[in-house]
Amino acid sequence: MRIFFAILFFLAVPYCLFFSPNQDQEIFRKLINGEFNSVELSISAVFCVLGIVPTFLGFYLVPQRHSYKPTVWPFWIGSFLVGAGALLPYLALRKPKFINQSSTSEIGASLVTFNWWEKIISNKSLKFLFAALIFGIVAFGFIKGSPEKYYEAFQSSRLVHSMSIDFCILMFVIWPYLIFKG
Repeated sequence: MRIFFAILFFLAVPYCLFFSPNQDQEIFRKLINGEFNSVELSISAVFCVLGIVPTFLGFYLVPQRHSYKPTVWPFWIGSFLVGAGALLPYLALRKPKFINQSSTSEIGASLVTFNWWEKIISNKSLKFLFAALIFGIVAFGFIKGSPEKYYEAFQSSRLVHSMSIDFCILMFVIWPYLIFKG
């Protein structure tokens, strides 16, 4: 799986940066300026959801932070800015940590310190709520918006093209991997 994540990273990132369509810069300007009402609803929905998805994936990544190296924090925080482009290298580099007896007390103390927070983000109801929120926003955007206009924007806008690929990688590759493989 680590090789798969590395290959996916080295294929997706250069493609999004250099080969995705780049005829329409207007959508980017409007979204960055917060003019969501002037952008197709389906595009705004996916754009907004990409701010929620890293939080959601953090519910799976952060509780495992003591089990793997390298540390998840820089990659997880980076995912708020560049999405899957930050998490794919982490998943490609991630290896189980060898825990010896002398470091167990240090890890135990750290677990006690963040135990209340980890209980909150490990809550299955909260995970379900965020998953429902994500899929609800996207469904609302495509039901009330126009999938045809989204497809047109996908073919002409680098932002829409890249965020669509990012959304698919995050929700249909990384999330199922974290659920089933951990």
